[in-house]
Amino acid sequence: MSIIPIETLKTSDLPVVLEDLQRFFQRHQFNPLIQNIFLTPQQLAERWAMSESNLNHWRSVGYGPVFAKLGPGLRAKVRYPVFGEGGVLSFEHQNHYESTITARNKPKQNQAINFEQAALTS
Repeated sequence: MSIIPIETLKTSDLPVVLEDLQRFFQRHQFNPLIQNIFLTPQQLAERWAMSESNLNHWRSVGYGPVFAKLGPGLRAKVRYPVFGEGGVLSFEHQNHYESTITARNKPKQNQAINFEQAALTS
């Protein structure tokens, strides 16, 4: 077991550390009271300094982190899991860049969308 001094952690390290911690708990069948933490669209929009309508648009075109829709219809509550594959931390980690050059050279993913194309179809 290795010890990581908390002072040496960078903000960009936290998603990886939290994901590792979650895997550790799962591997050892430790069931904390909260299996996952969920954010409302308002909380996620505040976290990312964007509008809720932008998150709504992302959901409609299949972009962004995974989400859970709690009920049928347009007025159903939506929640975003913080942990897990495709969750908020995973999405942030996949879209974290050191510079615009590295962002430009990143290979295309299935989640990538053409925003001009999306605007034309919505």
